[in-house]
Amino acid sequence: MPRSPRPAAVAACALALAAALADAQHTQRPRRGDDPRIDPESGRHQAHWTRSPQVDFRHMRLELDLSDMDSQALRAVQTLTVVGLAMPRQTLTLDARGLHIDRVEVDAQTAAFDADDLTLTIRFPDAPIQPGQQRTIRIEYHAEYPEADGLGLNWSLGEPGGRSRTDRFAQIHSQGQSENNARWFPCHDAPNDRLSTELIVRAPEPYVVISNGRLVSTKPVDAPDAAASDATIVEWHYLQDRPHPTYLVTLVVGVFDQVRLAGPGVPDAPTDIPMAAYGPVGSADTMREVFSETPAMLAFFERWLDEPYPWDRYDQVCVREFHSGGMENTAATTLYEEASRSTADRERDLISHELAHMWFGDLITCRTWDHLWLNEGWAVYAEVLWREERARAAATRDGLPEEIVADEAESAMLEYVLQLLRAQRRFNRARAPHDPALASNLYDDPETTFDRTDDPYNKGAGVIHMLRARLGDEVFQRATRAYIDRHRDGLVESDDLRRCFEDVSGLSLERFFTQWVYRPGLPRVQLSIRWDDQSGELVIEGEQTQPIDADNPAYTLDIPLHITLGADRTRTIRPESFALHTRTASARIPLPRRPEEVAVDPRLTIFADVRVDKDLAWWRHEAEHGPTIASRLLAAEALAAHADATRNADQRLTVRATESQN
Repeated sequence: MPRSPRPAAVAACALALAAALADAQHTQRPRRGDDPRIDPESGRHQAHWTRSPQVDFRHMRLELDLSDMDSQALRAVQTLTVVGLAMPRQTLTLDARGLHIDRVEVDAQTAAFDADDLTLTIRFPDAPIQPGQQRTIRIEYHAEYPEADGLGLNWSLGEPGGRSRTDRFAQIHSQGQSENNARWFPCHDAPNDRLSTELIVRAPEPYVVISNGRLVSTKPVDAPDAAASDATIVEWHYLQDRPHPTYLVTLVVGVFDQVRLAGPGVPDAPTDIPMAAYGPVGSADTMREVFSETPAMLAFFERWLDEPYPWDRYDQVCVREFHSGGMENTAATTLYEEASRSTADRERDLISHELAHMWFGDLITCRTWDHLWLNEGWAVYAEVLWREERARAAATRDGLPEEIVADEAESAMLEYVLQLLRAQRRFNRARAPHDPALASNLYDDPETTFDRTDDPYNKGAGVIHMLRARLGDEVFQRATRAYIDRHRDGLVESDDLRRCFEDVSGLSLERFFTQWVYRPGLPRVQLSIRWDDQSGELVIEGEQTQPIDADNPAYTLDIPLHITLGADRTRTIRPESFALHTRTASARIPLPRRPEEVAVDPRLTIFADVRVDKDLAWWRHEAEHGPTIASRLLAAEALAAHADATRNADQRLTVRATESQN
């Protein structure tokens, strides 16, 4: 997915902006009776409906002439192999945005066609295509790319007086997600079909061409008559024979430094998958450090998922004027150029995210953008898993005891999950029916599904974390592996994940998915916890404070409590759970003595905004001795907020006293 780089300062600014935008959206809610699901004039349902691929697209061979890299124009010949589906079809309509169609043939016969700036409609000559019948479509076309807007094919010219050798050369990169590859080749530009692809690209030396799959060959060829110089023209032939969605087809052309990270001839690499990083000339040394963990990441994901890396190689290509952090094209991720001049610490999450997409998004793809969180939520949670594994490996290398190793791994995991939770609880005040849920077809432009308040990244990862907490680590991992086994090379919707996790765990997860996937927003909970010395009971009172109505019923929440009881030199840990299944609830828990500490959901098993009112001594004990890093951090925040409130109260008293004296 196009993912923006997230340095701490940028992330903080982004969260503040998101909070402001969310507040603005919700202060301008539609009037009572207005419903964003319905167009008030026409009565039409405002939703995105999946387009049928019409035929089964089996293979695309795409020949591109880029002999003049300064022309910002290409000539192309596309050959599509398709098979009829379901019923005879006389025409086939392809997305073709801004392409100039010169000629169309079907099975070597000239075919009639209609083309505008958005689509190409081909009429099958002689007879309709029949179910199961294979036809070959050949399309000649050309296109111009005077401006790079970040979508489709982006062509930036070189600078004759550029700072480096790289800047003096033009560069091309594609960006297909969500539905933008139709800007450089005709296609069914939606994620609900898969095909194998083959790119044959002619470009002058010293340009390097990068695309999907394996590099079949490179060879010098004769320059076309229109070639602008005497440069040697090289033909690059790539084949991606494992089918993948159209939006993942990639093309990068430029002059780069290359660093080999793994593969044949690379000593001590933890994987034999061919792996390289590309970036501006002069960036080899920094790239070697930035991408140094990628082979270990790949080996870890293979082990944890019990699924071999699905593609022929893995390249990471840093290109200029890339408008996002990274894009997970099969076998060849595109990254923003600054990553090549960065550090491993800064880019670790981005690198692990895009690599995990090779399984979640590429091997298994959301059928429609409604279910984008299945791609992005899993990729973000893979960042969590890699942080956890990295901490575990470091503690093991240090020879620490097993329980300390486990604690270090859990701390790394929870610290990152807490960041995800903070991002959502800060600005997600979405509610039905005015806001789309995590899985929803309430959108016109698929680009907007990446920027929902119910964030497919953070909330999507939160849903996966809650599933892990509910099932336990061992069952969660088995269910994840079963999900991949069942749906590899396929298309998925949210219920596919639900059914798979139900089958492995034996649990009904329908209510869970209804609450967290199919309704927008987060629960917001106020808890009051106190000790009743007279009865010897811990008293808990809870309230869900988010708006509750027919479209937004109260959540069903079972909130974990971690109660620490101290007696002499012994300490007892007592796990409890507080049931908050309605707007308000209360409970009394008899205990042998007053607790030393009462921690609420210390392992972040509920993705909710939970505010707790409890004794200051309990907060202090939790900040120092809390059961998890998340618990201790949240307790420290509460103490800081209490100190600020106390200081502000003292200042108000001082001001008032001064005013009375005057």
